[in-house]
Formats: sequence, structure tokens, C-alpha cells
Amino acid sequence: MSNNLKNVLIEVRKAYRLIYLYQKNIISTIDRFSQEFPCQFYWWTPTKNSPTPQRSTNPTGRWVWDFLPLYSPAFLYISEGGQASDHSPGEWLLSLELITDSEYDPDGAEPNPLNFEKAENSETLLIASFWYCKKAIKENWYYGIWRELDYPEETYDEYESPEGLVCVKKEFALEELEDENLIIKATQNFKQIITTHIPEIDWE
Repeated sequence: MSNNLKNVLIEVRKAYRLIYLYQKNIISTIDRFSQEFPCQFYWWTPTKNSPTPQRSTNPTGRWVWDFLPLYSPAFLYISEGGQASDHSPGEWLLSLELITDSEYDPDGAEPNPLNFEKAENSETLLIASFWYCKKAIKENWYYGIWRELDYPEETYDEYESPEGLVCVKKEFALEELEDENLIIKATQNFKQIITTHIPEIDWE
């Protein structure tokens, strides 16, 4: 083994250990953020690539990114007592989407990190979005709403279809969520924004 490869593999081992700690922190942050809302876990999914393939699937034809499922995941929560479909007025969905590297943009082809701008010039973000039913809506939260509709361009949007659906969005730099106190502060800020646009919301 060449010294060059040996040094590279040392860096790989360091990188995997760091990724473990990063992902452990991400899961903890997402969980603590969601605890500030009266909700129940509903769904999680990668957002920029496909889910990790099943054991019977030949992995050689898949994107390598598919084997990094926590690189760009979204975690979805629904209001307590809510259902996946057939929503009553007042039911809602909380989405917490992680953007590990804002340079990552699939655009139909597998991104090559060697072509990314310097990491110092990109961002790591948590996109929080809150989808609220002002009227009865039959669509499935994941298949009919979250997967099909875009976030608001700014902070708030009302959708023509399905009628009665609104969404509030806020982006947080992940470093703003470094500890529990900062996470709680962020959720309080997000709730204030939600209440401004959806004054009828009941957090109890």
C-alpha cells in the first residue's frame, strides 16, 4: 500500500467518525425541535436522492448518494390525533428538512462533490415548514401534499389546490440550533411566525 493511499484511508476513517457524530446530533436536534409541537411522528424520507436500496437490489447502478440517506432527509410530523389522509380543519403537518450542503443540486445528474464550491462558501440549513388545513382536505399528507407542492417562495403561501391549505416556512442555519436553549428559542420564533399567519392555530 502506498503512503498516499494509507493517508487517504486515515482521513476516510476520521470522516466516517465525524459523520456519525454529525448524524447523531442531527437526529437529536430534529427530535428536540419537534418536541416543542403537539405532534406525532409520521414519515421520513431522503429529499435529493433515492432511498437506500433493498438488499436484493444491485447497488452498482445506483447513485452513491443513495447510501447517505441522512445527507438530505426530511422528517415529517402530524398534529396529535391526525391522520395520513382525510384531514379535518385544524389538522397540520410539520416538516423539518435538512440541507447538509447548499452546494448539492442533483438537477437530473448525480452531483460530483469535486465540482462543488468550497465548503466555506456553502451552508447547512434546516428548513421548517408548517402545513395547515383551514378546510377539510382529503389528500394524503406525503403523497398528495408534501411531495407534490413547493414551499412558499417567501414565508407564507395559500394554495389554490387543495383549497384551504396554507403553509408557513422558515429557514434556520444549523449553527443557530447548537444547543437546547437555541433550539427552543428557534421553535418559539417559528411558532410566532405561524401564529401571525394562522391566528386560529391552537397549540394545546
